Amino acid sequence: MFPIAKANGVFMRGYVSMAFSCPYEGAVSYEQVKKVVSSFVENGADELSIGDTNGRANPRIVYDRLTQLKEDFPDTTFVGHFHDTSGFALANILAAMQAGVTKFDTSIGGLGGCPFSPGSTGNVATEKVVEMLHAMNISTGIAQERLAGIAEFAKQIVK
Repeated sequence: MFPIAKANGVFMRGYVSMAFSCPYEGAVSYEQVKKVVSSFVENGADELSIGDTNGRANPRIVYDRLTQLKEDFPDTTFVGHFHDTSGFALANILAAMQAGVTKFDTSIGGLGGCPFSPGSTGNVATEKVVEMLHAMNISTGIAQERLAGIAEFAKQIVK
């Protein structure tokens, strides 16, 4: 799939969904993550999303893991993907930022989830991430007031 996509100029983002822990296997080692990342890099992925899809990571492991990945793969763009199951998503984003990650997956209203990970909640809410970044004087280019209205609208649709 990668050679065909790359030959046709298709942007490819790889996802390492359980990069910290797994609801079935428990703790995920750095070596397991590195092996998957290596395969994506070798195949030419444009970006790699490193996910806490079950929402069980903490800021310490996020910082350590992403710092090591950035050291081992310095030319790779990493994206953070955090669920808020344990309430650490914003803290994990901050830890990822401290490790040098500047792109994140978010979800309006925190909607979504993962059908493969029992008990996982939705992705971190876009409006919460924007609120945190703006409070830190980090420009996002997003109108926070308009975003709040969109989040409320989205929540009404899925009721």
